[in-house]
Amino acid sequence: MSERKRVLFLCTGNSARSQMAEGLLRHIAGDRFDGASAGVAPTSVRPEAIEAMREIGIDISQQHSKSVDDFVGREFDYVITVCDNANEQCPIFPGGTSRIHWSFDDPAAAEGDEPARLAVFRRVRDEIHDRLRQFVSDNRLQSPLSCDMSALLPDQRQSHLANSRELFSQIQEVRELPHGYGFRLATGPDLLVKMAEFVSLEKLCCPFLHFSIEVEPDDGPVWLLLTGREGVKAFIREEISGLLGGVMDWNRA
Repeated sequence: MSERKRVLFLCTGNSARSQMAEGLLRHIAGDRFDGASAGVAPTSVRPEAIEAMREIGIDISQQHSKSVDDFVGREFDYVITVCDNANEQCPIFPGGTSRIHWSFDDPAAAEGDEPARLAVFRRVRDEIHDRLRQFVSDNRLQSPLSCDMSALLPDQRQSHLANSRELFSQIQEVRELPHGYGFRLATGPDLLVKMAEFVSLEKLCCPFLHFSIEVEPDDGPVWLLLTGREGVKAFIREEISGLLGGVMDWNRA
């Protein structure tokens, strides 16, 4: 039931730093992160940025500069500003967005002939690459358990995410268990069918989870129990909160 984390990179012109960051994140961890980039005063992608990325086998020639205004109101897990100006002018994003600021030199301001300017682009590219590798590693440490959506057929993935989101949006009560959580779901004519569909596919992409469906006597409430080994509670909380856009009351009882 895992979705890729959404990341927006911001700089002033969306011409170099944020464009390279978008391409690098897609290359390093495109299976786990959905990256985008924008600028507070967008211009156009610098040819030196395209060349510096081409040298390491990453094609950003089809990327184009975009305004941050195009993204206002959209939800991101992370908004990362890669220049001081963008950090100062960054708008407010909804939900549980985490703001991160990384200050890199502006390679577009480099002087000299083409080889000298390209050398600056390479240096900044490598600095961004190092930061992103650490960022990806830190996120992996936060979630020692991970859901492998590649275990599902391509046409199953989106329908499974949609079914998971609909199922967990019906949570009426949360019960913390020794090794997981129990969720009382709003009853409906097809609830058990949806739960069975969810469990059958979730077992494939999250084999470390244990599933149990309990129906209380006399047509009472239906509970979905998710349990597992050490660390599974943090995984469940992160996954369900992500599905619901960060809006989840874990104290519901």
